[in-house]
Amino acid sequence: MRKTFIIAACSLMLLACGSNKKNDTENRECTGQQSYERAKGSAKLTADEFRNKVADISKPGWKFLGDKPAVIDFYADWCGPCRMIAPTVEKVAQKYGDKIDVYKVNIDDAPELAQAFGISSIPTIMFVPVKGEPSKEVGALTMAGFERNIEKMLE
Repeated sequence: MRKTFIIAACSLMLLACGSNKKNDTENRECTGQQSYERAKGSAKLTADEFRNKVADISKPGWKFLGDKPAVIDFYADWCGPCRMIAPTVEKVAQKYGDKIDVYKVNIDDAPELAQAFGISSIPTIMFVPVKGEPSKEVGALTMAGFERNIEKMLE
């Protein structure tokens, strides 16, 4: 009797935990847990790409290398709030794509960048104007928060 109960319980758990690929994909899209790897509109940067496109952090002082303002999302794949704002970051990239560059930096892949900018909490969004110093916002920004900061950069 006990064996039958255990087998039945395990079977139910397997059925409950099994996932249909289509439903799993829909659930991730619905909850905002899309992978940064499949992002459209933004560009994921390595530390070397950052040094070539944004700023060379090995040199003293800030000198932006881009020709238009940039938004940089410092994130980690394991971070829930980072996954939560991923769709908003993509909407920003689509909405402002001709006016700004939108980049993503995985702090696990580029810890030296996180250290250089004093990033101790994620998500951290850095807003980089063409001239002047960048500003940072920590936490899960709303679309309105992104728009407010971007409009300041574009003035």
